[in-house]
Amino acid sequence: MEQAPETSIADAPPQRQQPPVKKGGVSAMLTKRNIAVLAAMVVIVVLGIYFRNGMLRFTGFFEPDGFFHYAVMRAAAAHAFAIPQYLSISGFPFHNAVTQALGDYYVTIYPYMLLHPFGVSYYTIMRLIAPFFGVLDIIGVFFLMRYFSKSNFLGLLGAFFIAISAGNIARTAALVYRGDGFISIFMLITIAFVLMSYRAEDAKRKWLYALAANLVLGFSMMIWSGAPYETMVYIFSIMMVTAYGFVTANRTMLKSSVVLTVALILEFAIQHIWMALGVLRNAEALSSPNFLIFYLPTLIGAVAAWYLVENRGKFSSLTLNATTRARVLFGVVVVAVILAVVLFGSYLGSIASGGGLIAASSGLQKSIKELAPPTFKFIWGSFTFQIFLAPLGAAMYLLFANRLGNLDYIKHRRFDININPVFLVFLSYLIVTGYLQANAIRYNSLFSLPVAVFSAYAVYSVSMLLYNRLKEEGYDKRVTSRRSIAFYAASGIIIAMVLTNLYYTYLTNLSSVPADDINPQFLQAMTWMKDNTPANATVLALWPDGSVVEGWANRTSAMDSVAGQNGTLIAGFARFLLNSSPDTQYLYAAHRPEYLVARGYWFSELSGIATEAGFLNATAVANLYGYNTFTGVHVTNPTNYTRAFELSSSQPPYYKGIVLTNSTNASDVVGAISSGNSNRFVPVAHVLFYNEQTDAYEIFNYTKPHAANFTIALYYTNSSITGAALFGAVLPFSNFFKLTTLCSYSSCSYGQGTNVSMKMIYMNSDTRIYRIYYNQTAP
Repeated sequence: MEQAPETSIADAPPQRQQPPVKKGGVSAMLTKRNIAVLAAMVVIVVLGIYFRNGMLRFTGFFEPDGFFHYAVMRAAAAHAFAIPQYLSISGFPFHNAVTQALGDYYVTIYPYMLLHPFGVSYYTIMRLIAPFFGVLDIIGVFFLMRYFSKSNFLGLLGAFFIAISAGNIARTAALVYRGDGFISIFMLITIAFVLMSYRAEDAKRKWLYALAANLVLGFSMMIWSGAPYETMVYIFSIMMVTAYGFVTANRTMLKSSVVLTVALILEFAIQHIWMALGVLRNAEALSSPNFLIFYLPTLIGAVAAWYLVENRGKFSSLTLNATTRARVLFGVVVVAVILAVVLFGSYLGSIASGGGLIAASSGLQKSIKELAPPTFKFIWGSFTFQIFLAPLGAAMYLLFANRLGNLDYIKHRRFDININPVFLVFLSYLIVTGYLQANAIRYNSLFSLPVAVFSAYAVYSVSMLLYNRLKEEGYDKRVTSRRSIAFYAASGIIIAMVLTNLYYTYLTNLSSVPADDINPQFLQAMTWMKDNTPANATVLALWPDGSVVEGWANRTSAMDSVAGQNGTLIAGFARFLLNSSPDTQYLYAAHRPEYLVARGYWFSELSGIATEAGFLNATAVANLYGYNTFTGVHVTNPTNYTRAFELSSSQPPYYKGIVLTNSTNASDVVGAISSGNSNRFVPVAHVLFYNEQTDAYEIFNYTKPHAANFTIALYYTNSSITGAALFGAVLPFSNFFKLTTLCSYSSCSYGQGTNVSMKMIYMNSDTRIYRIYYNQTAP
């Protein structure tokens, strides 16, 4: 009977026998080795906390979503911590539903109930809860790898790589409040129980661990709406272990797969219990009959594989030997894939897209950056060399597994392929989250854990090989052999990779700032709004800013980044901003908001605003609404009557500009531009001078037919030029430009000739707040 041996993910070299220690006291645990491991873990945890708390120097939260959740928590705190069905300051006159999984709020509510008597606010807990889960990830990886490898060193390496992973820190840093930062510890616990079920020898324990795995899996469904990715890891793990168990005719392994697959019904039931209780307010992925698309093939496959191997005598033509079984498996997989594509292709193709299997639905997929596929620069920034170490770790495991202590085995290249459930489950974890990461940048936190696990194994393998080489040759022997030099070189490369990862994470920690330019000036403006506007005021703002209006100013926003992703309102507002006419009908359609928030930050979001407005032709958008900053300004006086402003840009397409003014004729102003290496300048249609001290401005027009339809803007204070930019044809005459630049306390050209007007009532270096008047002139 063929039976594949089960090996651990790693085994350290044989250790020196420790003297017996009496059981039952603290001294039993306080061996020198355990103290050293504990001290190393403390250092790693402290390092992880340090790298996750760099943004505590900022006020508020990392991104707009956090401010929305803060508004929900404030509403809950006012009503005995019952999460409201609708957030009364999200949307008007109809309010938007709070549809997040309630566990996303419970992670703050329950700690607050315990810590509130000690003066701890839910605001503080929300800012610090993500690093707490980051520490849980670090500790969870250590214990998981330590348990299944019996190696403290490997466990410490895994914990270290998670501690310094920028991908993991992206969702577990202070100020971040996202469900995907809270979920990974539940995945680790589920994996632990799955592997314990595979290792258990008696049926009772197999069932016990399988049910425990699904209790944890079911519980985690209420934490984050994207939690069903865990179910995919679970199912894919069973598929892979079942396939391997069938080829190797491992009946114990196949029986465990059947048990784990049957137990998955418990997770499905718990998910529906949460839905019935209102803890899950929306149907999650895999809570509908779509669950059966993945579940039934897994169940049928596991049962069939176990039955065929258990009754090999009856099905000898299918189970004769490993080669025959591999051929049968290959044929079944091909047929299953074809059927899945034909019957469920459109559904399967939506996985990892906005509104797909894992990601939350969004009406703003066109401009949400986190749903875009990652670039190599992003991957490098998230994982540095770990992204290269992870596949190396998988290869090292397959080649060496628990043979690292046997150099003779390695020297003579007697390699075989070492596979077991531990490896296959972690590999499934890597593949599923890697697929998600390949589709959208938002999943780097999920991907970071399996990457860290396999990276740790890569470093562990090289370290153990070097350790045994030194033991074999003697510590005081001069190293001269090419093989020894190669080992030292490999170790040096690994150390350099680790130090590089550490350095990049350190730089990230220093340079991290809140997203969407949530800065002190913006929050200062929101504080002013809270103190100087009616409590029931309604506000129009760009949708990410709307969440800050709700969370920090405690005022009602027409749209926001979570519940208020109203595609119609957002597209309409984008067109309103880019329109060169007042477009007052939009304000009426938006139910006559009373205040409007405009920010200079919007210039960096022009591309996204144009996309949401429906302008998808990139060339047209650049020509009409382009915005390029000149980074160099040089002022000369080529003649007694002429002043020249020479402009240059350090970014593609490397525009150069020149503006000539006549000191004897103030209206005699002309500007011209060129791009790239060209020295041929073309006149532009408009030149704008803007006084940043008084908000006064003047536009000079050049009416010759050959003038390019662009505007050169020069910003100045007193007699000094402070900045310059090149605008597309429409942007300087749009509502966008009027509201972000041209309007002042004394006057605002918006709405001239209509029955709607605006008055700026607050301004700082980041934000302008306007009062909107209907059927009357602004005072």
